[in-house]
Amino acid sequence: MALHTNLYQAACEIIERHGPDAEEYAGKMLRRCLEKGELRAAGVWLAIGNAIEDLTRLAAGETRH
Repeated sequence: MALHTNLYQAACEIIERHGPDAEEYAGKMLRRCLEKGELRAAGVWLAIGNAIEDLTRLAAGETRH
């Protein structure tokens, strides 16, 4: 559960810093990690990107399917 919480905390911080470009930023970081072969870090950025997407959707009043 702590990892899940940490991912959402990181997502919140990225949303605060990058606003509407937060998902794009997470995607950019994911691509960088993949290009470098840093698969573990890429997995973290993928999870953060998913959390950003969830939080953005919830803020817009949408529900998760």
